[in-house]
This record gives sequence, structure tokens and C-alpha cells, in this order.
Amino acid sequence: MKKGNFLFVLALFLIMISCDSSDDSKANNNNPNSNFIENLGVEVHRDFMGQIVDVNNNPLQHVTIQIYNKSVQTDENGFFIIKDARVFENLAYVKATKIGYIEGSRSLVPTNKMNQIRIMMIPINPIATIQAGQLSEVSLPNQTKVIFDGYFEDELGNSYTGSVNVSLFHLEASNENLMDIMPGMLFAEATDGSAKILETFGMLYVELRGESGQKLQIASGHTAQISMKIDNMHLGNAAASIPLWHFDSEQGYWKQEGEATRQGDFYVASVSHFSWWNCDQFGDATILHLTINDNIGNPLSYSQVSILREDIGVFSMSQLSDVNGKVSGFVPANENLKAVITDQCENQVFLSIGNLQANSINAIELTYVANGNANSVMVQGNLNKCDGSVVSNGYVKLSYGNSHKRFVETDINGNFSINSMYCFPDLSFTLQGYNYDNLQTTGLISYMYLPSNTIVQVGNLQACNAISEFISYQIDNEPTVYILSDITAEITSNGLSIYSLNTTIHNGILLWCGSNTTGVQSSFMIEGIDLGLIDQSATNVVFTINSISNIGEFIDVSFSGNYIDNNNQNRTIVGVAHVVRDN
Repeated sequence: MKKGNFLFVLALFLIMISCDSSDDSKANNNNPNSNFIENLGVEVHRDFMGQIVDVNNNPLQHVTIQIYNKSVQTDENGFFIIKDARVFENLAYVKATKIGYIEGSRSLVPTNKMNQIRIMMIPINPIATIQAGQLSEVSLPNQTKVIFDGYFEDELGNSYTGSVNVSLFHLEASNENLMDIMPGMLFAEATDGSAKILETFGMLYVELRGESGQKLQIASGHTAQISMKIDNMHLGNAAASIPLWHFDSEQGYWKQEGEATRQGDFYVASVSHFSWWNCDQFGDATILHLTINDNIGNPLSYSQVSILREDIGVFSMSQLSDVNGKVSGFVPANENLKAVITDQCENQVFLSIGNLQANSINAIELTYVANGNANSVMVQGNLNKCDGSVVSNGYVKLSYGNSHKRFVETDINGNFSINSMYCFPDLSFTLQGYNYDNLQTTGLISYMYLPSNTIVQVGNLQACNAISEFISYQIDNEPTVYILSDITAEITSNGLSIYSLNTTIHNGILLWCGSNTTGVQSSFMIEGIDLGLIDQSATNVVFTINSISNIGEFIDVSFSGNYIDNNNQNRTIVGVAHVVRDN
């Protein structure tokens, strides 16, 4: 029979993880202020996974991810996993670096489950070339600008003469991707060593490079003037002066340094070095551990949860929840707060948190109820290797619509559980499993949500690049049956037939339905030596055609539910067919 190519081999550069140094006493190389360090808590070990994307939300491959002294590279999905990373109890700092992009980062208060990270990286390109020794001005289209006095030095402190390539990026407070782009989080150390939560009025990144590509800085004893355009959303409440903060790229949080003065529609300040600079008002901080469940008791896992300062309508934190529906972070104290969940159907759900005291630790549970055509659903299954053993070091990617994606690791038994969402009547989604141990994948498998079900069992998927198609099914808790060869898939005017005859390797199976269109089927049959005959009269079996293709391409079918076998015993079955159409 015809065999399709197995999509692709997963191109990963992951698992370059190095070992901890036993003689290090802190989770960062440079110790923070002795007063401020108390806010960070004790050292702990936590797990992290996430995705790195560009400004168009396309995944970025070969991004180096570093958490303290462990590092990996992202795969073709922009995805990474780092386990058992050494961090602070109240501050984990994740760096993302790739040539041609501004260094990205994310700081968070880690939970004790797998922490979810998302970082959007910005391309960095010089917008002007100036000469050392000359007064120069470099500006952006919105008139944000930097004035240089012409004195520069390299990273060793040596005076630099020659041309200087200048890159600028102004991250405005109204940017819809603010929380994904900005470094760290809106958490800072004030000049007195206290912890503060920031409200940004805009951030500016400046990078200087010499003729040989070397990094440059403002010369010691000299300054540059920055002039940041105040975002229209803040023009009405922008004060005459505002504290200025720089991002400490070693520690992962902001530090107060000077102030900026308002001049018309701009905040103007003199700075002695360049990294990220941030004009921010600030307030007292407190720690929030927030758990969100849906109305049927499932945790709202892997979902974007933002914390809104209700009185002024400003977001102070935005984070992906873990498998238990939990997010943790520093949030403003003494203000009314709300949690905001934006679902796949673009509905916003607001959940009241209330007013929290400064320097406290708050554990709060809330319930999320889907709005309108949004529906919560749990997708469960198992990921296996070619030989049927479990994939304990891998993940499964769920994709729905243009932007709804979930990445979930497999556990030690190869199981995965994905809390997802769909918008009726769009029921189609895809799964793709990845195995880090041998760099193999399932390929893309299509499914359909069942409107009557809050749990979708997808059965056993197989990450195996040596095959082009498979059928798998499991009865009760018996070993999963895999059929990997001699499979025929046909579509006629009478419907769809998928079958494999008895061989010395496996029992035969027949999957048939009286339709050749996608969706839940009202007339179907599943038959095999160890199955007997299961059809639409079964107690509760749902047979779904998830995708129909052209000849030589894939057909996807799933089936699951309860039935009565030939011995009048109640049994359960869950299965999937990912097969190439022959005619």
C-alpha cells in the first residue's frame, strides 16, 4: 500500500542541562541588597516549560534558555523544558537569547508544579550610526530620542573611538504585548531596599555596538539624555516628575535610579549606562498565590491570567497558570484587584480578588465560568514510543484555531492531560506529540471536540518516525494494541473503511462508518478478534471522523466509550487511527 512521509523528525537542541555547582550559595551570581533579599525567600528547585515567539507570534527555534546555570535550546515549536532549576522561592529568572534579537527574560514567583513561560522577542537592528567624539542625536518615528555627548568605552573600560551603531526600541505602556515583551516582571527594588510594584509609563532599550560588533557603553563620568514619548493613555495623569528604574539583567528585577522630568509630552532624564530604562510610579507589594478552577471543578490550567488594578485599570501581572490552575506573583497592596481571564472566544471574565495588605502572603481560590459560546474541556491521553513503551520525557502540543495552543509535558507513565477550550460550533483541534529521548514525533493528528463531553479521551498516541500511519486502541486497562503496517483506508460512496487483516504480528481490525464526512457518526462498526463487534447500538461509544483527506494524505478517526462484549461484560474502549488514504 502507499505510505506517506512521516511529517518530520523533531529538530531539537534541548537537554544540554549542566549540573549545579555545590559551592554556590545563592541562586544568582551577584547577591542583591541584604535588605531586599529577604523578599526573595529561600533557595528552591522548580520546573519550567514555555514557548518563545517573535513579534508575529511565530515560534523561535534555537533560542538559548538559561535559568541560573542550566540551559537548553528551543525546538521547532519555540518550546523548552528545564527541570529542577535552582531559583529563589519568590523569584525565578528566565533568560532567552538569540543572535539578532534583544535579550528576552521573564521573572516570576514559581509554583511547585511545572511553571509556564511565554516570552516574545524583539529583533534588534541599528537605526543609526554615529561617531565617537561628536554630539549626536538618534530618534524613533514617535520622537522618542537619545542625545549622546560622544564619549564611549568598551566592556573592559577602554576608551572607544570610531563609529557607533545605535539600536533603540521603545516599549509603550499601551502595547498589547507589553507583558510578553518586557524584561523580568513589574517588581523592583527601591533606593531604600524595599520591594515595590511598578506601573510603567513606558520602557526604552538602547544598545551600542562598535565597528567590530563589540558592545559599548557610555564612558565613565559621562551621561546621555533620554527623551521618552509619554503614551497617550497616560498623558492625562503623567506627573511633573517620575521615578526612573533600570533593569538588572543579572538579578532579574528593576532597580530605582534617579528620576525623569516631564517636558511637554515627554519624560526626559540623564543616564550613565544603558540597558532597559523604565519610567514608573510605584506602590507597596504583596504576594498572591491564586488558584482558579472552572465550574465543573477542573483546574483552569495553562491559561493566561492577568491581575488588574481595578481603580485605575492597569495590569500588574500576567502569567500562564500551572497544571493546578495556579499563578503566583508580586501584586499591588492596598488596592482593589481583579483576575482577568481572556478565553479562546475573546470573552473576558473578571473575578474579584479584593484588597490585600502589604508584605503579606495571600492564598485565594476563585471559580471561572465560561461565557457565551466558550466551553471548557479536558483532553486526556497517553504518548508512547514505537515499541509501545511510554514517553516519559516529552510533551504534547494542542492547537485550536489560529492562536490557541497548549503545551503539556508527559508524566513518568506517558500520560498527559490538557485543560483546553473551544468556541462552538468550531470543534476541530489537532494534537502532536514529541519525544525528547529519540527526537521523534507523532506528526499532526486531527480530532474534534464533542459538545456533550467535558472530557475527551484521545487514547494512545505514538511518537515514531519509522512509520507513516498507525491504529491504536485500549480495552479497559489492558495493554494498548498497536497496528503499524498493512493498513488500508478507502472512501467510497457508501462511506469510510479502514482495515488491517490478521497477520503474525497483530490481530485484524475493521473500522467502518456509513459516511465520508467529518463529525460524530450515527452509523459505524468496530470489529476485531479481541473486540468482537461494536456498533452504534453499543452502550456509549462515540465514533468520530476528525479529518478527511485526498488520496495519499492522512485520515484521522477516534473512538471511545463503553460497550457490552460477547460475554455480556461491560468494557471500555479508547482508540485512534492516523492512516493514509489509499483510494
